[in-house]
Amino acid sequence: MKYYPSEALKHNGSLYAHVFFARSGYPPDPNDPEYLPLAAFGKTHPIVIHLPKSKAGKKRSLLGSSKDSDEDVTITEVVDNTQGDSEDTGPEEWVSYWKPNITVNLVDDFTRYPHNSVPPNVSPYLNVEPSTGNYFPTIFFNEFWLLRDKMIPINETVKELPLNLEVGPISMTKWQLFLQIDQSFQIHRSYGSMLEGEADELKRVFLEGNPYLLAITMAVSVLHSVFDFLAFKNDIQFWNKNKSMEGLSAKVCCCELHKPVHYLPLFT
Repeated sequence: MKYYPSEALKHNGSLYAHVFFARSGYPPDPNDPEYLPLAAFGKTHPIVIHLPKSKAGKKRSLLGSSKDSDEDVTITEVVDNTQGDSEDTGPEEWVSYWKPNITVNLVDDFTRYPHNSVPPNVSPYLNVEPSTGNYFPTIFFNEFWLLRDKMIPINETVKELPLNLEVGPISMTKWQLFLQIDQSFQIHRSYGSMLEGEADELKRVFLEGNPYLLAITMAVSVLHSVFDFLAFKNDIQFWNKNKSMEGLSAKVCCCELHKPVHYLPLFT
């Protein structure tokens, strides 16, 4: 569907999606005479997000022709704005971005959680009814596969915006997997071990990559690790049985010192 933005939205306005679910035969509208509070529930989610403006960096192609290599290619990059750039002295510019895809998932979970014993990874998402203590089904706005470069910047020249709505269930295992991966990305960014945009590039590998090629690459990587581990095991057995350095080269022994460091994470 198409959405035609208002003038307020073009000037850093906000827009929210209000999603409601109701039991069969019951209206979700509170103004309806047959409305029952325990038969309907909903959640609000922003469709417009305000983020720092992406910077355009110039890159030179190393694989193109000589004519193309002489020209700088301007590419819009998502950079880590928390680190800052010494050359940028002006204020940071923030832009409104439109989310073209809204995926609404109902978590398929029928677990009975006892009071004061709700798992910490589930409790923030429970919609509890205060009068009875019961909770409604969990509504999850799935933005795991929504990449930064797929968002559309909103300005005065925008006349219409695409909007794709998708509603469906999601299993408890898949929901928790998405949450744990996003939490892992946030922890790495807070420690500085992952820059802004690297998580999107990792997701892009699974979205746009050939699944057969990815499977072959993973299989080869696993086999390579297994063979390296077996070689390291043989080295340990050799040195345990060896009683002298006769016939051994000192240079080879020094070159083999990297193997214990390489396999150190396997034993920690």
